[in-house]
Amino acid sequence: MTSPILKPLAGLTATTALVSLFAATAPPMASAQVVCPDDLPDALQRPECRDGGADAAGPDTGGDAEAEADAEVEAEADRNEAPETAPEPEPKPDMPQPNGEAEAGPATDAGSLAEALEDEVKEGLDEAAQEVEDAAGAVEGAVEEAAGGDDGREDDRPPAAAASDDGSAEPAETTRTTVTEETARSSDEDFAQPDTRAEDDGGGGGGLSNFEKFALGAAGLVALDQLIDKDEEVVSNTGDRVVVRRDDGQLYILKDDDVLLRRPGSEVETETFNDGSSRTTVTRPNGVQVVTISAADGTVLRRTKVMPDGSRVVLFDDTRTVEPVDLGTLPPPSRDTDIRAGDEASLRAALERAGNRDIGRRFTLSQVRNIAQVRELMPEINIDAINFETGSAAIRPEEAEDLYTLGEAMRRFIDENPDELFLIEGHTDAVGSNVTNLALSDRRAESVALALAEYFDVPPENMVVQGYGERFLLVPTDGPERVNRRATVRRITPLIDVASAR
Repeated sequence: MTSPILKPLAGLTATTALVSLFAATAPPMASAQVVCPDDLPDALQRPECRDGGADAAGPDTGGDAEAEADAEVEAEADRNEAPETAPEPEPKPDMPQPNGEAEAGPATDAGSLAEALEDEVKEGLDEAAQEVEDAAGAVEGAVEEAAGGDDGREDDRPPAAAASDDGSAEPAETTRTTVTEETARSSDEDFAQPDTRAEDDGGGGGGLSNFEKFALGAAGLVALDQLIDKDEEVVSNTGDRVVVRRDDGQLYILKDDDVLLRRPGSEVETETFNDGSSRTTVTRPNGVQVVTISAADGTVLRRTKVMPDGSRVVLFDDTRTVEPVDLGTLPPPSRDTDIRAGDEASLRAALERAGNRDIGRRFTLSQVRNIAQVRELMPEINIDAINFETGSAAIRPEEAEDLYTLGEAMRRFIDENPDELFLIEGHTDAVGSNVTNLALSDRRAESVALALAEYFDVPPENMVVQGYGERFLLVPTDGPERVNRRATVRRITPLIDVASAR
């Protein structure tokens, strides 16, 4: 805490503050001897010299005494007018000590007193400077976290009824569908152009426009005004993805994360609850079931794989409580850089090192997706085999085959550890709007995950996808750049680590 006597000194240099403090706390100086000139009439004399002449003021000390007194008066006036720039006062023999003790005579060390006061001033100023620095660090951390894309929505989301394990919540609606080749999305599909204007869907009669509807998986069409806050605005809608702008200008995506799981031949059962949350169970021909709990806006909260023998593997669980992310306490980023998906030896080594790293805490999937500094704790694997065309999310079959090394490595890791989780990230160059690029990058990440599942049998439930638009350019340019139209993969199991939480 800063001493109350130091608060008025904030902003001053140590020397100036010392002088001001000394002048403010020192006792009054002893009065100078009054000299009464004989040659002045009473009207011009000092009040104490009137009627008594020079004799009333004491014996005449001569011209030297008079000059000394005048100088003392002028010096006192100067000190009163400009206390911040006045010279440091000389300690007088009859000046009482600051602690109120009796006069110590010439042995009093005025320099020690000044040094002690200066140390106190410096200490107070240092404390103030540290407080400012700490506050600046907190602001910087908040800015960095916002820049990392944290939409901050998971903290205020109420518990989903679909996540209830005790059977207390009954679904309001249940739908069942069978996925076919025609209804399943494939990696060579291109990206639908976004609808950025509200248009009549042809139904007339005041029905919802295409722009106002959102296809949320097996739950069907959902009115967007039921999914977003009042201060948020829908700025793009492709039917399978909606880009929303918050009141602070940040963008986020609404989408169906279960698209990856809907492979041809699968049976899909979706239970929708009164709060809008849902429980989707995908049953594959081999008997494996994948159960996903989603919030009303489609955000995945928990995913569990149920094997034919009844054993269960929880892949992630954002319904559990995890402490907020303090950027200042995070470990340094991964040292593995420039890892290529086609280099089998370096790829395998980087994935294994990621698994051996002790982070010291767990994160939710939402924290990993939305905070760049958390993701950077794990190495980034660059998929340089994919060359996306401008504005496209499609992957040509010959390019997909070049993912062999990455696909084989991921599948082997999952075979050894069924709870492995990989994040597929999509990126764009800076051509086009940031709204369009955010949706395009997310679709690119989904295309890569689909290609890994289609060509190399990587279990789709062990992958999550996220697009980051143009925010992480490898080559800083506003023009078209092939290097920036990319996708990357991270092994995020050590960050989620649900197995240790069970």
